Amino acid sequence: MLYAARMTRRFPLLPLAALCLLTPLAQAADLRLYPSFAEVTTPPLKVEGGAVTVPFPRADWAWTVPGSLRLLGVPVTRTRVTPGVNPLQAHEGEAVRVLRGGLNLPGTLVDAGALLVQLGSGEYLTVRPDELALSTRPPSSRDVADVKVRFETGGAGEARLLYQTRALSWKPRYDLDASGGAATLHALAEIRNAGEQAFSGGADLYAGDVRLVPENVLTPASVGVGEQGFGAATTSTAGNVAQDRAVLSLGEVRGLQRYALSRPLTIGPRETQTLPFLTPKLSTFARYARVSTYFSPQNSSGRAGRFYKFTADAALPAGPLTVREDGVLVGTVGLGAATAGQLSDLSLGADPDLRFARRVTLLNTEKDSAGRTLSRSYRVTYTLTSTKSAAITTEVREQVYGQGVVVDGKAQNGNPATVVRYAAVPAGGQANVTFTVKVRGG
Repeated sequence: MLYAARMTRRFPLLPLAALCLLTPLAQAADLRLYPSFAEVTTPPLKVEGGAVTVPFPRADWAWTVPGSLRLLGVPVTRTRVTPGVNPLQAHEGEAVRVLRGGLNLPGTLVDAGALLVQLGSGEYLTVRPDELALSTRPPSSRDVADVKVRFETGGAGEARLLYQTRALSWKPRYDLDASGGAATLHALAEIRNAGEQAFSGGADLYAGDVRLVPENVLTPASVGVGEQGFGAATTSTAGNVAQDRAVLSLGEVRGLQRYALSRPLTIGPRETQTLPFLTPKLSTFARYARVSTYFSPQNSSGRAGRFYKFTADAALPAGPLTVREDGVLVGTVGLGAATAGQLSDLSLGADPDLRFARRVTLLNTEKDSAGRTLSRSYRVTYTLTSTKSAAITTEVREQVYGQGVVVDGKAQNGNPATVVRYAAVPAGGQANVTFTVKVRGG
């Protein structure tokens, strides 16, 4: 009789439980979510006999940050981590069958960890667990595959386990909707569970720069990280509870922004949830174009860039932002972190409908008595040409490197000096920007 190698997964409500000490209905954990990881504090564990053992399924242990486990509430004299055994390891060298695409392929299990099979034809094939059939029943005990963490303690009582996991994280996502001269900004809190274990409990979200010290840890290869690879279900509650204040701001904590979920979080394996986050009021919203160049005595030409800017009345954590004009998607950018009242400036890429031609004219060359050049003066003229259907304000920004730079008769501080000028370019028309530059040494 053949047995499928894939074993049934169990998804408890808690991220982990003490061996034989917690019931499935134990109270929920405390969760602190950061942009790239989460910190989990479990419900109380009962410590008896001077020790407590906590099992981690192998898939969950792969996401756990090494060295982050702490037992709170009792003194710990020693911590021992015992790796679990792959239940298929006992079947290495045995005859197996690979069930793929309606085929039944005989072979030999060569490497249980890599699920590598040598087919009867001599070729090697990496298989999925559900494609592998065995002639004898594999061990069914979940303990075989668990990584066990044993805390030896100097006392008894209740304790809580704290650890960090890269499986759970969050980030904000923004939508900027513009129409006419007005715009609104909406933010969603996107919470992702990349692991195979469910999490449940009260949750706080932290935004800011919190770094983990690398310890040569690889993210599990079987689970994608980033924008793809999370598979399974995605739960979105944004449309249903938009007025429900699902995420509450708790202010700043040592350079981090802290938010709290108004309800306990329950998130399943490989699940993504989005919740209403922020709807700040905007001021100084504007669309504009920008031309950015460096000073050169040579003529040049090119395209302007599309820009949006606004000021929000609330702190904005960094995250992706989608811009729409009258419902039409016009760009997706990364919004940098901003404090309340700080200007946010967004670059949406090149604008083919607004071009510039830059002409440079030498006005004067100043020399000393030995004929050595002391400085040169130039006139720089930008001609901005628009094929747009509406007028657009355009910022011309040119950086000039050198000591003793003078622009339009005024000495500049800093190196480089930055020349900034503005022009209103009419629909289907032209506008000019002109300034003079004096550069020492020419």
